[in-house]
Amino acid sequence: MPAVIKHYGTLNNARNVDGEQIQRESHLFLKTHNQWYPCLPTDNHFVYKSHRIGSSVLCTCGSEVVVVGYKQYKQYQSWIGNEVLMCKLLATHGRHADGST
Repeated sequence: MPAVIKHYGTLNNARNVDGEQIQRESHLFLKTHNQWYPCLPTDNHFVYKSHRIGSSVLCTCGSEVVVVGYKQYKQYQSWIGNEVLMCKLLATHGRHADGST
């Protein structure tokens, strides 16, 4: 699992461990599903497409990202789609890798 990405100031941009500038996206296309998915907006971290590890979709907390339904994400956001991209740790444990929600 990649290291936690620390960012200061705006929560829409960060640098990954390789120094690559990454930014928050509202939607990402998954080739494996041949579909666009909205990304769950959270305050402390965001979902991004990593070019460092193939074309993986990761969270800036260092976790993988999963596709979840409304039942799983409704406590964090009102309805934004049938399925969304969400941090795997947040979906399973209710916290990002750094302990934030």
